[in-house]
Amino acid sequence: GELLDRGAQLCLLCQGVHDGICTGWLLTGQPIRVTPDWSEQTLHCVPDERQWTCLGSRHDRTDYYGHTPLATVLGDANADILFVLHPLDIAPMGPLNGDPHRLRPEKDYPVWRSRLPEGYVLLDEIRIEFPD
Repeated sequence: GELLDRGAQLCLLCQGVHDGICTGWLLTGQPIRVTPDWSEQTLHCVPDERQWTCLGSRHDRTDYYGHTPLATVLGDANADILFVLHPLDIAPMGPLNGDPHRLRPEKDYPVWRSRLPEGYVLLDEIRIEFPD
C-alpha cells in the first residue's frame, strides 16, 4: 500500500454486542505497518488491556455503545472485525458554534481534510487462528 498517515496508525478493531451494549476495542499496541511491498504481519490478540484502547461512546449513544470487558469482546466479536486508522486529527475549519464534544465533524461543521490520512492499503490474506 501507500499511505500518508499524518500520525494515524492502521489498527485492528474488534466489536461485540453483549447485554445490549456494543463495545469496540482497538489493538493500538500492535499497529500494522503499511509497506509499499507485500509483507507478512502477525497480530496476537491477547486480553491485555495495556495493548488495547476501548472506544467508549459519544454522549448521545450511551444507550447502545459503551464499555464491556475486553475478554468478553475477544471471546465473542459478534459485531465487526475491522482495520481502521487511529487516531485521526479532526480539525475544524474555523471557529465552532457549540460544544466540540457534541458536534459531529462533516455533519455539523467542515474539517480540514488535509490533516486526514490519504492513500490505500492492500490486503491479500487474513487468517484467524485460535489457541488449542
